[in-house]
Amino acid sequence: MNLLQKWPLHSLPCLLTLLLLAPATRSLAEIPAEFDRYMVDTMAEWRVPGMLVSVVKDDAVVMTRGFGLRRFGEPEEVDADTLFSIGSTSKAFAAATVAVLVSDGLIDWDDRVSQYLPWLELYDPEVTAQFTVRDMLSGTLGAFYADENKLRSKVKDSREILDRGKYIEPRAPFRSGFIYTNNMFIASGELVEAVSGKTWPDFARERLWLPLGMTSTGASAEAAWASGNAASGHVKALFSSKPKPTPYSYCDEICVPSGGVNTNAKDVANWLRFQLGDGSFAGKGLIAPEPFAEMHRPQSLMHLLDDDSAFGIYTPFPTRDAERWGFASPAYGFGWGLFEYRGQQALWHSGGANNTSSVAILVPELSLGIFVSANRSTSDITKIVSLHLLDAYLGGNEVNWSEKFAAKD
Repeated sequence: MNLLQKWPLHSLPCLLTLLLLAPATRSLAEIPAEFDRYMVDTMAEWRVPGMLVSVVKDDAVVMTRGFGLRRFGEPEEVDADTLFSIGSTSKAFAAATVAVLVSDGLIDWDDRVSQYLPWLELYDPEVTAQFTVRDMLSGTLGAFYADENKLRSKVKDSREILDRGKYIEPRAPFRSGFIYTNNMFIASGELVEAVSGKTWPDFARERLWLPLGMTSTGASAEAAWASGNAASGHVKALFSSKPKPTPYSYCDEICVPSGGVNTNAKDVANWLRFQLGDGSFAGKGLIAPEPFAEMHRPQSLMHLLDDDSAFGIYTPFPTRDAERWGFASPAYGFGWGLFEYRGQQALWHSGGANNTSSVAILVPELSLGIFVSANRSTSDITKIVSLHLLDAYLGGNEVNWSEKFAAKD
């Protein structure tokens, strides 16, 4: 039985209710005892200077840790307060702010976007007139992120990149399946501002981050650097095996909320706890249960392909041999990919910005959340570590993910 047979479109996933009186920490017994050594060895193998790891289980924080260095060649270490640019794992925050508006009764998932953003035009005028908030967040418009991203160096703000987006020809017909998009999540920030009267970062801070105790989280690269505790991105240096530090260049004015959030291990642990609940946190309802659950339901189907075409680029982890890797019937919700791993229904998203990489995983039936960030542009390391942790909780699957990812191409 595949994921969509067990988890049909628009059915309520099995999310465990938030346990308000849970202890603040939990035994580390389910984390491999050699985890510190594992991190040292894996980071050295993949030449990653620094990483953060957050793990929550049963509404309790298991781990909020930093490993390695904020910047290669300098002594400052990554700790649980170090800010990382988390790239497209920001999209779940974008979806949640829209869910707040739905919860407040200000909009509906199936409202046409033209009601709120009459200036926003897509390639096809008929699609412009028809596409909904649901389409905006579920990747059904056919425009491909690689085509959209070509505009970034040519524009000054989010409105301009969206205005120019109408010239991007879709890679697939409207509502024919999932294709990964950045522009529509940028547009979701414009939607939030149009409805609420507040900028997206201000709205996210007021309605999500502060109620969740995410006091260090923000959507400004400049502010992250000014904090004095932010991780540099790194790329592979030419003619050298040493990683090369790079400054944050992600454009605050253009790309929030598709990928511009900065957060740390402590803050993101509360985000994971919230995502594994019912829309409430610490006894306060932030999003009503129904719109909250809708974010985690399958909205559009991904297609498992053996190439890098638009439909194939966002399947979870290595999927060139779906049977070998154990994934089935991937779909996309709102800012979350849905997949099946070793019999468990799970949600995930990856992200890359400012030469960092991140992975977030939720396993609702286990009330398990994992978040991993690395301050290097390679995304493999975050997938390797997150799968290692996921296997530790599922048990009985001793896989050398580092070896598999090194050989996957």
